[in-house]
Amino acid sequence: MVTKIGISKSIDILSLSHFLFWLFIGLLLPNKYILVIIVSILWEIFEFCLVYFNPLYIFVKKYWFVPEKYWNETLTNKILDIIVNLCGYTLGGYILLYKEKKTEKDKNEKENEKEREREGEA
Repeated sequence: MVTKIGISKSIDILSLSHFLFWLFIGLLLPNKYILVIIVSILWEIFEFCLVYFNPLYIFVKKYWFVPEKYWNETLTNKILDIIVNLCGYTLGGYILLYKEKKTEKDKNEKENEKEREREGEA
């Protein structure tokens, strides 16, 4: 059973980097949710392999700049990483959608204003 404390310990500073990275991807490539899920799961499998494939573990522990506590993580953290990825990606997509709608609304308002000016001149 996951307790409130267990979840809060599973969300770390890299959760923020996951969120921001996927928010940026959501701005660039909206509506690719299956791709996001697949890449997120593959990344978590890669992290799992880092821990359980001994030669890779030794190499990464020695040379990778990310501390081991962030990639040698619990299943709860792996699942939360995927959820955080999806949240960031979704927010990026919503921001893009909002921006596009606002741009379109501004464009329509300018066209309506020009139409009114032409009608006033005639």
